[in-house]
Amino acid sequence: AQDAKRKKAKGKKVAQASTLVKKQKSKKVVNPLFEKKLKNFGIGQDIQPKRDLTRFVKWPAISGCSCKGLLTVTQQLKRAHKYRPEMNQGKKQKLLAWAEKKAAGKRDVPTKRPLVLGARGQLVVIAHVVDPMELVVFRPFLLGKISVP
Repeated sequence: AQDAKRKKAKGKKVAQASTLVKKQKSKKVVNPLFEKKLKNFGIGQDIQPKRDLTRFVKWPAISGCSCKGLLTVTQQLKRAHKYRPEMNQGKKQKLLAWAEKKAAGKRDVPTKRPLVLGARGQLVVIAHVVDPMELVVFRPFLLGKISVP
């Protein structure tokens, strides 16, 4: 019984004709004037290819402004132009009108309230140097709570 199994195992299977015939690939015409030269990027060999190194560069702080939606100094100054201090003539007229009202006994109507407290402010610019510092210490936190930039 074992001899019969061995004989079956020894028999070789014949490959099918379709696998024997391989497709002939058309060879590309190679110009003998141009030789293929492999590059070796080891130490002292070929120059390394250029890579994108932007993530390693220490960028100036201003370059992130466009992405973060931050204002540059010139943009802030343009926006703050209408809030600049009054000229002497305008200030004088305003103070005279205020003095006349006070002399007549009329109280100054408090029309202007800080928009920050009413949560209606759209933009608040905090100065770089403020004295006393307590004026602006909690302002960023307050603005963040009411989602004002």
